[in-house]
Amino acid sequence: MKLLLFEMKKVWRQKKLLWLFIIVLLCTCGIFYQNLSQQSLMSERATAKMEPLLREVNRVKEDLESVRGENGFEDDLQAKQFEHVQDMGTALVYWKVAINHQEWSKIPAYEKDFLTHLQQFERYGGEFQLLQGVEREKAIAKNAWLRAYNLPYEDEEYPLSPALFLKDSTNIHFSVLSILIFLLFFGTTITAEKEQRTWLTLNTQPIPKWQLFAGKYASLLMTLFVFFIMVICLGLFIPFLFGEYGINLQYPQIIESGDTFILISTFHYLMGGAILFICASTFTFSLILLFSAWLKNSFRVLMLISSTIFLGFIVTSMYPNLQIPYNPFQYFRLSQMIGETSLCSALLYLLSAFVSSLILLALAVILPEKERSLFHANDVNKAFQRGGIQKKRSILWKFSMFEWRKMQRKRLLKQVHILLVLFIAIGYFFIYQEAKEKEAAYFDKLKEPLEEKLVTLFEQVIASLKDEDDVIVVGYEKALAVAKEQVSKNKAAVSAYEKGDWIPLYKYQLFANQFSNKEFDTGYYLNNSPDEIGKLSIDASLAEKKWLMEHHIQPVFPGEFVPTIFHYWGENQAYLQKEWEEANRKVDSSGLFSLYLYMDQYFFFVPMILFFLLLGGGLATERGKNRTLHFLMTQPLSLSHIFNGKWLASLTAALLSSIGIFSIVLLMGTIFDRFGDWLYPILIYDSASLANSLNYTGNYSQGMGFHFIPIGEYLVQSIVLFLIVLMFLLTLTIFCSLLIKNQFSLFTFVSLLAISGYALSTQTLPQMAHLSPFVYFNVAKIINGEVSTLLDNPKIHMMTGSTVLLISTLGLMVIGNIILNRHKRKIKINKDTTKDLNV
Repeated sequence: MKLLLFEMKKVWRQKKLLWLFIIVLLCTCGIFYQNLSQQSLMSERATAKMEPLLREVNRVKEDLESVRGENGFEDDLQAKQFEHVQDMGTALVYWKVAINHQEWSKIPAYEKDFLTHLQQFERYGGEFQLLQGVEREKAIAKNAWLRAYNLPYEDEEYPLSPALFLKDSTNIHFSVLSILIFLLFFGTTITAEKEQRTWLTLNTQPIPKWQLFAGKYASLLMTLFVFFIMVICLGLFIPFLFGEYGINLQYPQIIESGDTFILISTFHYLMGGAILFICASTFTFSLILLFSAWLKNSFRVLMLISSTIFLGFIVTSMYPNLQIPYNPFQYFRLSQMIGETSLCSALLYLLSAFVSSLILLALAVILPEKERSLFHANDVNKAFQRGGIQKKRSILWKFSMFEWRKMQRKRLLKQVHILLVLFIAIGYFFIYQEAKEKEAAYFDKLKEPLEEKLVTLFEQVIASLKDEDDVIVVGYEKALAVAKEQVSKNKAAVSAYEKGDWIPLYKYQLFANQFSNKEFDTGYYLNNSPDEIGKLSIDASLAEKKWLMEHHIQPVFPGEFVPTIFHYWGENQAYLQKEWEEANRKVDSSGLFSLYLYMDQYFFFVPMILFFLLLGGGLATERGKNRTLHFLMTQPLSLSHIFNGKWLASLTAALLSSIGIFSIVLLMGTIFDRFGDWLYPILIYDSASLANSLNYTGNYSQGMGFHFIPIGEYLVQSIVLFLIVLMFLLTLTIFCSLLIKNQFSLFTFVSLLAISGYALSTQTLPQMAHLSPFVYFNVAKIINGEVSTLLDNPKIHMMTGSTVLLISTLGLMVIGNIILNRHKRKIKINKDTTKDLNV
């Protein structure tokens, strides 16, 4: 107990709990503000979910009225169907009126009437195309739950009620991101003491080793408990204080498993999510203690634990056989598991996490402690790189070289490079494997076209309709002609591709795009693509195929369409949308495309974060218990020399390392596959303001615009913007080190500043967002125009971002030197005053 109190006092004095509270508070307030700002559109969202049902009811009603004679229906079943369709329409009209008047408590009753008459309608032989199968069963079960607990309809997309808001809040707080925050905050709990030599003092005390580790682990669990209290209290208190809802945790949540589902209360949902988060956290804590017993450097421990968790997560995600409760890396699949795991399964995960954590703790206690480095066993280097004394140079150059020598002696930068190369190699292996699998699957499907069966079917139908109306026969003949042409293009594509000719394949894909665009008179051949794909996606697909044929570019598989950010299939067809997007997500293992995937899938954040933590400490790295800054000040150096030298050395190391990393990705893809096509087209969105301007030269599609740029140009812009963003981030951190002495507080403050700056710029001041340097941290979405389009701010682009970031970087350096010069003058004045007094 005394050790636990001792450890908690250290956590309190380090102000980690305060920073943790600030993070939770800012995140919770941000979510609440976003949901509150969307409440004016609640009625529109509710109407959008209900109107497809109303349209389908009207369609069925019109079909029945078309067969009704002057004396009514000849079939009693049709009369019953018509009666229930009218009742369904009446229920939906009342439902819509309740939405318009915001009478949310009445909606479950109207929904119940609609679902009841829908079931009766189908009992009498009616066909209703929406809400079929499992989707209808979920709607019925959820409606029965709402009525049983007398609950109103709620906006689950942007909720304000305490229960659903807490669910949204915990989905963010109880996630892998929070695990990483805990790792950054508490991952150095032992290694920091080793670096400051306080761990040796603890070992001299009459305290068993297991008690030391147990005290550390218990303090981490206590901190986790405090974090839970923060999340739950703020998640319930803020919406209760500023909203109009009471606290009711009985709102239903659907847990799906394959084709089956169950309903649980929000309380049980939150309990399941909390248990899964506890599993991941406790396992992470045990990894921290295990690796800290063997390594002596804090950064190495963080790097090794992050790498272990990342690799375990990737392998577990790739192989379904490993997704079992007994695999501890399964705990980190929180976003996939939290909506699919029942409370009983969560308890099994908790038991497994307890056992695995106990095993790791036992290993940490039993195995002897080692002072090991990562990748190297010897930490002794020569004082000079080549053994000689350098020529006379400027003080700034000398101190920059001094910082370089410190990096080399610590070998942390070298180990980061090795780790990143390993990540790149593993990532490329998965990209290469996925690319080959997608290409093989695409051609397996292409070699057995469904259109051949349709040709046979249409021919049989036409043969059986010889004596029927000519209009019907003509309709099927048109459908047959389209199907035959599709089969012909299909066979030509397969045959030509095997000979290295891509044009027939593009013609086949272009035909599929034109077919979805309804450019052919298909007769009775229905469109095989839903309208939810969106006109922009179809227009972009058409333009892409023409670009590919014009430049004779080797295909990238799979899919005939270009997914965009604007197509939406509705809540009831979300799973179909995901399947369609995955079927059209293109993957290739060439050098250029591999580098594009690293940028597009946000892997560039990995080196950015590593360089931020390793090279962004600035003057804060010279403070602490060792106080090396005091020693440096005894040398013929000023603070401005130290500040500028650290800045120059950090930027040089980060920029050269980043260029090297991108080169390795490109080189690896070129060696194992090919360099790639420089002119491969990448979709770029244009904002509505730009698309509707008089001098717009891009492609216009339903109020929006787009154009394509070569993948080579896209990568050059992305890499340049990334390097400038990295320069600004390091400069900002080193500047803040003038004001913040503690490294932990420094990194936490800058991280919060960057995240808050991005959120405020995009949410509150979208028309001024182009002036904020934090907006450009999202490199991938800046280059493809997504941020500019969503904010409708055409000034957000690569050139503006580069200018703003460079000016901000230069401004921070100028302000930093002004502060240091003033500090220098104050020191000089104090010395002169002291001299006069002595005299």
